[in-house]
Amino acid sequence: MMNFCTSYGANYIHKGLVLYESLRKVESDFMMYVMAFDKETFDFLRKLSLPNLVVDNFEEIETDELKEIKKSRNRSEYCWTVGPFLTEFFIMHYNLESIAFIDADMMFYTSPKAIFDEIGSSSVAITRHDMEKIPDQGKYIVQFEYFKNDENGMKCLRWWGERCKEWCYYRYEDGKFGDQKYLESFEKLFDNVYVLKNPAACVSIVNMNTLKPSGNSMEYKGVAYPIVLFPFMNLKFEIRDENTLVIADAGDRLSKEWLVYYGDYCRMMIDVYNRYLGKNLSDYKINNWSHLQVFTHWFKGLFRLNPVAQWFYYKVLNVKMAKREENQI
Repeated sequence: MMNFCTSYGANYIHKGLVLYESLRKVESDFMMYVMAFDKETFDFLRKLSLPNLVVDNFEEIETDELKEIKKSRNRSEYCWTVGPFLTEFFIMHYNLESIAFIDADMMFYTSPKAIFDEIGSSSVAITRHDMEKIPDQGKYIVQFEYFKNDENGMKCLRWWGERCKEWCYYRYEDGKFGDQKYLESFEKLFDNVYVLKNPAACVSIVNMNTLKPSGNSMEYKGVAYPIVLFPFMNLKFEIRDENTLVIADAGDRLSKEWLVYYGDYCRMMIDVYNRYLGKNLSDYKINNWSHLQVFTHWFKGLFRLNPVAQWFYYKVLNVKMAKREENQI
């Protein structure tokens, strides 16, 4: 049995259901545990009573300490802060052998069994990406984290939780960024930590420039790997003319090869809207960034590559990264 957990609130229900439906499409031997961040989401999912899905209400496990921390963090920051704690809750409350925390805005393409086979007997597994030169991104990305219910796995998970309680903000500061930079300490502090080697196991948005898409596979250094999980971060959906689903902002201008995956996501999203959310959609449209937005994004990336510019940007100007367009709580 492969166990997964994720978390979302009412404005992420459509994405959470796409994640669930995409997993059901490629695998039957799984359980998905969802932490609902509000009563609306909890009641909605409980009423659906979907097979292989368990939902819990975050309000029931939110401690006084976490409530106090919540006052000093925006909604995204608090979502990141509580990730390790809800992961631990599912492991302990349901006496699970292991669990993988995954972001709600992702989609399964093939069975995740390949990931679990690669992880093997490891206590912890994390995902690498190619942003080492940019300090506020780091070597690893928080979108798939695996923890085994053993001494190493639980020590690592609880250490991560304590660090997130101490500091978890959407900015780069003194070698920290949100919940993400802490992952760089896992291999140094804990035993039996594994870094996924399959670059298509959990494709990262920032890794796209190193991968060549080809249907349900990604080619990396001449070798084709089947895609397991594909991310669709920060997408804002709109419904136009009553029957058209629109991705209002797809980020970087995507090539035809990459647009195929966004089309797959839209089609599954349409199915979710029609089946669960009372809509009657039949078409979709994807709006890319303008050329000016692409240039601005590229220029900011170059700026952040320079150590002097980094110091000036974060320390002198004290710039804090903007809130995400879509919050999960």
